[in-house]
Amino acid sequence: MNKKEKKGILKFSRKYFSGAGQILDIACGKGQIAEILLRDGYQVIGCDPSEQMLDEAKVNLQHFGNLVTLEKHENLEKLPYSSDFFDGVVCSSFWNHFVLDIQLLAIKELLRVSKTGVVLVCPKKNFALWGNIFPPQEPEARNFPVNQGKLRKAFQENDITLRETIGSFVSSKSIFYIE
Repeated sequence: MNKKEKKGILKFSRKYFSGAGQILDIACGKGQIAEILLRDGYQVIGCDPSEQMLDEAKVNLQHFGNLVTLEKHENLEKLPYSSDFFDGVVCSSFWNHFVLDIQLLAIKELLRVSKTGVVLVCPKKNFALWGNIFPPQEPEARNFPVNQGKLRKAFQENDITLRETIGSFVSSKSIFYIE
């Protein structure tokens, strides 16, 4: 993760999330985003479907003690949290293994558990929400790029507000805030 991406995550978390609140880090992997948020005073629940990634995150984040909790979750469409449970949600590294309809279901679920909104970190080369948090059921169900226009239209049709973006939609990772 480069400095620009870190700055973008901090910018949006500071702007849109309650200060020193509890943040859900979806697809936390080794804990890079969780660490940024923890250093900024947030409490973080990181979740990932991979035990290996969670083990690495435990090592990387051990010095934060009880400010961080790591959990294994494999169903992004139904998270085990009540509505408005988190002060915010940050997610990265998972999406283009899903068709747009499934992506939208997942986004709606992330918005359901967030009091404020969701910061999404997007990939290089296309505006596909990407990654591998929940491996596809079938090997051919991989890489469903969604261009910016299609995603914006889908957001509008589903009452999801794209509030702000940082970065290029075509040349680098983009960070955006939805509610």
